[in-house]
Amino acid sequence: MGTLMVATMCALPILLLIIRMVVKGRQSKVPSLKEIDPAILKVGGTTKKLTACNDEGVDVIVVGSGLGGLTSASLLSKAGYKVMVLEQHDVAGGCTHTFEDGGFEFDVGLHYIGGGLDLFLSPMRRMWAAASDGQLAWTKSDPDYDICYNSSTDQAIPFNQNPWVSDRNVLAAFKDTPGAKQALYQYHIQELFGVLVSVVAMGLKVLPPFLTRIIWVFFDPIWRRFGTPSVATVLDRCGMGKGGPLAKLGGALVYLYGDYGTNPARAPWWLHSLVSTHYYGGAFFPTGGSSSIAKTMVAAITRNGGHVFVRTPVSEIVLENGRAVGVKAKGVTVRAKVAVISDAGFRNTFGTSDAPGKQLVDPVVGEAQRALLQGSNKNGGAPDKVGAALCMVYLFVGLDKSDEELGIKARNVWALKDFDHDAAFHSFNELDLVSSTADLELDDPDGAPTIPKMEDLPAVFLGSASAKDGDWPRRNPGKSAMTVLVPVKAEWFDRWDGTKIKNRGDEYKAYKSAWKELMLEALYKHWPETKGHVVYTDVATPLSNNFYLNSTRGEVYGLEHTVERYDGVDAMVALHPQTAVPGLYMTGQDVLCVGIVSALTSGFLTTARVSYKAIFYAALEMMAPNLPEAPSESALD
Repeated sequence: MGTLMVATMCALPILLLIIRMVVKGRQSKVPSLKEIDPAILKVGGTTKKLTACNDEGVDVIVVGSGLGGLTSASLLSKAGYKVMVLEQHDVAGGCTHTFEDGGFEFDVGLHYIGGGLDLFLSPMRRMWAAASDGQLAWTKSDPDYDICYNSSTDQAIPFNQNPWVSDRNVLAAFKDTPGAKQALYQYHIQELFGVLVSVVAMGLKVLPPFLTRIIWVFFDPIWRRFGTPSVATVLDRCGMGKGGPLAKLGGALVYLYGDYGTNPARAPWWLHSLVSTHYYGGAFFPTGGSSSIAKTMVAAITRNGGHVFVRTPVSEIVLENGRAVGVKAKGVTVRAKVAVISDAGFRNTFGTSDAPGKQLVDPVVGEAQRALLQGSNKNGGAPDKVGAALCMVYLFVGLDKSDEELGIKARNVWALKDFDHDAAFHSFNELDLVSSTADLELDDPDGAPTIPKMEDLPAVFLGSASAKDGDWPRRNPGKSAMTVLVPVKAEWFDRWDGTKIKNRGDEYKAYKSAWKELMLEALYKHWPETKGHVVYTDVATPLSNNFYLNSTRGEVYGLEHTVERYDGVDAMVALHPQTAVPGLYMTGQDVLCVGIVSALTSGFLTTARVSYKAIFYAALEMMAPNLPEAPSESALD
């Protein structure tokens, strides 16, 4: 036994070296990011192309080109499967796509990620390398990657890549509060348990659903203790409950609840634990902009014989005898020999009560899957138990000077109403901006809803993609770009639902202009050096999301991240990569949770359920990957 163990230990490094040589040899033939033609993200699909692909044979069809779908498609294509990705928008990439206008480039959905991407053994770094053929590089943000700002007190707390420094900053802000240090210690203990149970819960989705159900019997008590209690409940356990002397400390610690879009009373603890610890070690941004992610993955797919077509909306997932066998797009039925993967989201795939009839799967066949999460609704009319995530308005700002000239750092500002997030959200939800104008005709001068005051908003997010991207100065010298985000309610924009993009009328333009002025007010408050240098602005609303990302109510995070979404084995199986419809799989953030890294991980999980061969190849690449260079520091550091 001892001899065998020694032999194994000696052989393992040699095996890894051989694997690395093979992987590196293959990836040496892969074009670098700068050599990839951006036009590959905009290849349109036509009936002729779809027919030809169907005649040649397609193994896997992916509906939607979000990060989860592209990850699965990349891994499967490198394992020899013929993959076709169909996207309804005019550019591939989902929330990782960028757009250019007015001489500026803007990232729409990726603001920062964590995962220790500067560490050689980082699992996240290895997953990105495997999915992108090692061509994706990263720029590290400012050490103080987030500034938590309390608008009611003007208190600013930096959160640092070193969690011990963050703790020191938090304790300094509450130095006159007895018991703060002990409460913070308890918070981190609960945080650790939350992360551990979340890893187990995610790992169970690698298994077939029936095995997930069996194991869940034993895991459920642990999950209910450390996973699904609300964030507010766990803060109370730590002595930072609502109304107590340490309540504001708790509010400061959960400042980034906007990352998952649900206030502490309704959000599950495991999710907050995972998100907050995700940034231990710092924040990162893709060098070359977020579209670099889509470029590297689409290049991998097409290089291995696959296709990625945009402007090709899928109208139906085709079923035969209850099994998914293909899709219908542009009137052409394309068959899949192995699997159909939906990256369109749970609501678009199986239906939703607030947008009936929009689902891709026949409701009779898909009802069993939908009912696991939402409850039975065979007679119609019942609202979903888990609705859409929150909506936002985006302000894209172009500046006529570089970040270095303006002193803009690679960090974000979370400007919170105060540290009582539940009360802030309650007040926000009580806002009524439409009842007095609901009956007025479209384009009536008095018909548009009012906009809230800045103090009515629970939070404002501000950040600069240009400051975070180490390659920005080369691509866009003498310029910089910033983004401001605020939460809104979809009903405030229902007045223009059904109107056409870029042709919604003067009333809509005036309403967007009012939002622009409100958000510029926030920009000038937190980045006063930008005043006088704004030369471009554009506002995106929930209607923009519906058009470009095919959401149903303008939601930015798919399904809402509430306790109910993760409450029990039925809910977990409902959002399993392998659905109850044979041949149909899901990927994307609805499978796990909000975020770019979640979508990436879901792509690996879905690949594992579709093909053991493909996930085995991916695992080999992760074990001995051709890693890009360690992330460069921000251009301003």
